[in-house]
Order: sequence, then structure tokens, then C-alpha cells
Amino acid sequence: ASPDPLQYRILAELAERSQAVVVMARAAAERLVRIYGVPAAKVHVLPHGVPLPPPGTPAEWKRKLGLQGRTVALIFGLLGPGKGIEVALEAVSLAARAVPDLLYVVAGSTHPEVLRAEGESYRRRLEQEVARLGIAAHVQFLDRYLAEEELLGLLLACDIYLVPYPGRDQTSSGTLTFAMALGRAIVSTPFTYAEEMLPGGAGLLVPFGDPEALAGALVCLARDPLRRSVL
Repeated sequence: ASPDPLQYRILAELAERSQAVVVMARAAAERLVRIYGVPAAKVHVLPHGVPLPPPGTPAEWKRKLGLQGRTVALIFGLLGPGKGIEVALEAVSLAARAVPDLLYVVAGSTHPEVLRAEGESYRRRLEQEVARLGIAAHVQFLDRYLAEEELLGLLLACDIYLVPYPGRDQTSSGTLTFAMALGRAIVSTPFTYAEEMLPGGAGLLVPFGDPEALAGALVCLARDPLRRSVL
């Protein structure tokens, strides 16, 4: 939304050389026209796709994945800084006091660029934070690449999809889209794509960098299965 000169030049030149520009959110289309001067007729919104759900009910997937008896909050994707997981861990430490069966699952291998730059030091820092907060019984890291069926089964098994991203500018999110398509209750920060996709009560939006607000939303949904089912 606020490009530096190099970002502006690259995107404007790419758009000028293209016959059409495809984006996955209306906000992205609006930015291209307003900020980068791309002709509106050249910009097309094509919503993010989703796969078909796997066979099996949420209860069956919970049993299959050993998650029965837990209220499961989930985030998945390549692990790296900039996803707000540190804030989510603080929120889990607060919410677990009111929801003793809460389990926060962080699923996915480390991002290749992060791995090349610093190995697994970022994941180790998160694990140290879990130990510092005393929430080892409430956090599970799945440190591996998940095949599509297992990933979708994990989404079905979760009760709450937690999206604590720290920045407003993100204009698409495949993980959020998948969670919506599978009917999961969602708690998210109000980044651009989340605001566009979760209007009118389709999820709970909480302020950026606010573990107390995040914890409050987790507790609210964990204690109210009916509300989770209608989000």
C-alpha cells in the first residue's frame, strides 16, 4: 500500500508490460488502480481456490490424529518470522487458564529461506518461548511437510483457526481461505484480506499485537461450540 520507489517501479512496469493483471482480492485490485495507475480494465479479481474436503467428519479426524478431548486451535504453513506466532503463544498462555484442554497446533516445516539463513534457530526460539511460558502441554509443533489430505484433515479436526499476522498489507492468504472453505471458526488480526473475507461475523477480528484480545477471542469460542458452528 505504501511502496518504496523500487517496489513502485517494479510493479508498475510489470503491470504495464502485461495484457492482464490477476489478483485474489478486491483490495488488491483497488490498490493497483489507485496507487500504481494500472487501468481498471486490465485488472481482474479471481478469488483464491480451495481443494475439496477429504472424507471423514471432524470427530473422525480428531480421533485419527490423536486430538480427541482437546479444543484445538491451529495455524499451518511454512514456519518463519512475520506470522505473529509469538503473540499467539502469549495468548495461549492466557487462554489456557480458562480452557484447560486448549491445544495450539503449529503445523508445517520451516520456510526454506529461513532454513538457509539461520537453520532451525527460529523454531528453537519458539520452543524456548513455550518453555518460558509453561505451556508445553498446550502447544504442539508438527515439524514436517503435510500432504494435502492430512493437512485438510487437520483443518477439519481443529475447532478454531488462529491467524495472528502482525501486518495489515497482506492481500491474500491461502491458509485462511482453506479454513473458511472447511467451515472453521476463525480468529484473525485485521489484515487486508481477513477484513475483506470475514465481514458480518464470519470470524472474530482482534487488534494487531494484542495477546489479551487474542486470548479473549480464543476463550469465547472455546467455551461456545454453538457460536463456533455459526461463524
